[in-house]
Order: sequence, then C-alpha cells, then structure tokens
Amino acid sequence: MNDKNKELRERYHDAWEAGNIRESIGFLQEIIDNGEGDLSDYYSIGERYFECEEYENAIGILTICLQKGRELSNTWFQSCAYLLRAYALITLNKTDEARNDIQHIPDDTSVTWLYKHPESEISKLLVIQKLDALTAKH
Repeated sequence: MNDKNKELRERYHDAWEAGNIRESIGFLQEIIDNGEGDLSDYYSIGERYFECEEYENAIGILTICLQKGRELSNTWFQSCAYLLRAYALITLNKTDEARNDIQHIPDDTSVTWLYKHPESEISKLLVIQKLDALTAKH
C-alpha cells in the first residue's frame, strides 16, 4: 500500500470513529478509485451506506463485494454482505431478490456493530421476519 492510500485509510478510520460516515465513505472510495481497494474496503463502504440508510448505494457496492468475495472464497464478507443486502432489498420491496440472498446466509450470521442505524442488530432471523411481514401485507 502506498503512503497516500495509507493516509486515506487512516483518515477513513478517524472520520468513521468521529461519526462522520459520509466523509469516511469518500476516503475508502478514493482508495478503490486508485485501484488499491481490497475486499474489506468494498464491504466497509457498503456497510457505511447501509448505516446511512442509502440502500440503493449499499446494494450496489455490496454486490461488488459479493463478486470479489466469491473470487477470493471469502465466506465471512460474503455472509455479512448477503445479510445487509437482503435487508436493504426488503426495505426497497425487492422481495424475490431478498429471498434469494437469504438462501446464502448462514443461520448464525449477524451484524451487531452498525453506527446509528435504527436496528441495533441485523440477523438472518430479523431479515426473514421483515420479509414475512412485508409479503403478508401484499
């Protein structure tokens, strides 16, 4: 990693820890734009968009994360990316796509470290419950 990207990564962490989520996204995006992004960068940007409830943006970057995760056989990032993407898809009433994502999520997968999101924990069970509630309305 070059010095500029090291500095950008430090600035990302500082911004995120200070609660400046949108600013933190920009630092990681710049690393990716420089061709130096890794799988964790894609996941982190997706997670930050998710925290901001920018679900379309989250879905887009989490989809890239899933593609890269498959290439690298990285199941941890894939499980969490599928989980957050399924929740985001449900929020946007894309139930068929969400149902497909749920099939790829191990039962014990959860995300408990989100910053300022209405849900303190995103779990597979929660996603299934949200999907069931949404489909029951239609």
